[in-house]
Amino acid sequence: MMQLILLLLFFFSGLSALVYQTIWIRQFSLVFGVDVFATATVLTAFMAGLALGSYLFGRLVDRDNRPLRLFALLELGIAVFAVLFPLSFSGLEWLYGALYRSLSLGFYATQLYRFALAFFFLLIPTMLMGGTLPVLSRIFVKRVTVLGSNVGKLYSINNLGALIGCFLSGFFLIRWLGQHSSMMVAALLNFFNAIVVLILLLLKQEKKSEVVSPADEQNEETLLPSRVIRFVLWAFAIEGFAALAYEVIWTRILLGFSYDKSLYFFSTVIFSFIFGLSFGSILVAKMVDRRKNLLLLFAVVEILIAVSALVLLSGFVSVNNILSEWRLQYRDADGWWRCMGKEYLLFFLIMAIPTTFMGMTFPIVSKICTPHLRRLGTRLGEIGFLDTVGSIVGSFAAGFILIPFLGVIKSAAFVAMINIIIGILAVLLNPFLSKRWKAPIIASVIAVVFVLMTNLPDSGYFRHWQTKRQGDRLLFYQEGA
Repeated sequence: MMQLILLLLFFFSGLSALVYQTIWIRQFSLVFGVDVFATATVLTAFMAGLALGSYLFGRLVDRDNRPLRLFALLELGIAVFAVLFPLSFSGLEWLYGALYRSLSLGFYATQLYRFALAFFFLLIPTMLMGGTLPVLSRIFVKRVTVLGSNVGKLYSINNLGALIGCFLSGFFLIRWLGQHSSMMVAALLNFFNAIVVLILLLLKQEKKSEVVSPADEQNEETLLPSRVIRFVLWAFAIEGFAALAYEVIWTRILLGFSYDKSLYFFSTVIFSFIFGLSFGSILVAKMVDRRKNLLLLFAVVEILIAVSALVLLSGFVSVNNILSEWRLQYRDADGWWRCMGKEYLLFFLIMAIPTTFMGMTFPIVSKICTPHLRRLGTRLGEIGFLDTVGSIVGSFAAGFILIPFLGVIKSAAFVAMINIIIGILAVLLNPFLSKRWKAPIIASVIAVVFVLMTNLPDSGYFRHWQTKRQGDRLLFYQEGA
């Protein structure tokens, strides 16, 4: 019963986190501006805090050994910051304006200045948010034999809450209540979480986490050499890089298709991405604890991410034809909303498949890299830290480097090759896989990828669209963030 209550509270925690993220990005846009670089700066600062929180609180919970009390303090701290946000943000506005007027900064210096302000302002609440998963894992995981399913359950429930938070804040809360009242609703959820946990502590005195015996701790994947476990850890960081790069690239492509450039479009993209992560984690969670060769499963999932992304790229030009037909059918105001609804649904379906495969990786990596429960919080904190840092770098690289220099199609193909390389290396390093199987598997993967690569659009949707009418002549074409 207690675990069900905590799962509900963790759902509320994920919901409130996405409400905060949506509102804080909008609030910072009033100070920093609404360009893509300002938004990316705030989002990067937000994710950096999550990474630090995951790392630090993961280590702390292994030493403190009272995870329930620590979770209550985390939720209480988030709520207090949210309540004080309007007052403290007015001080940030004054500081930014005063320093900006007195300093003559270039483009990159301005971005660094914005990042520093956003990072230090959001550091405390985002660190507290980042610490919730490794802290709660100490309560839910008592044996290695259920590590994959329980960690996957926590991850998916929190993402499901984030999914609902994204949907509510993007489509209803801000529109109906405004930003301040919406943030207070999220703060009430965090206060509620803290109060419920404190009541649980009063009703049943929290005991220190039980220390399991070495026999109970043994994980089948302990047989993996330490170098292979290190490879999986760093591969997961690189997979985080690829995941956020995909999100930025797909957003840029779909933005060109969509007539709607409002908050609803971006909420749909984020909703689709989080849904896939949550659904994928649910699908694979129980399978993780039953399978012995998890490294092979990890390789298969990485390859499926790449293959689904390449298939997606091949079909992007057809998406515009579908949308064009829909728009011809709906010309009145009511029809426009029906058209937008179908458009959002199509975008959701496009992104849901590859992101579902992405969501499968976290439970798999958690099980592979956590052979002992004594360091469960620390290891999950490290996994979350590496994944988030990889995501930050991927988001930056896609927006500032890949798209401007390679264009969206080649950028997506480049990122897909990263997943392919991770998958192939996981096959090569797998000690449980016979050598006679490795060569055929790798050859088959390379053949499939080669076929998909040869069918990609050569220069992206925009160039084709601009020159499709007879007599048109393209004078200038450049892709950017």
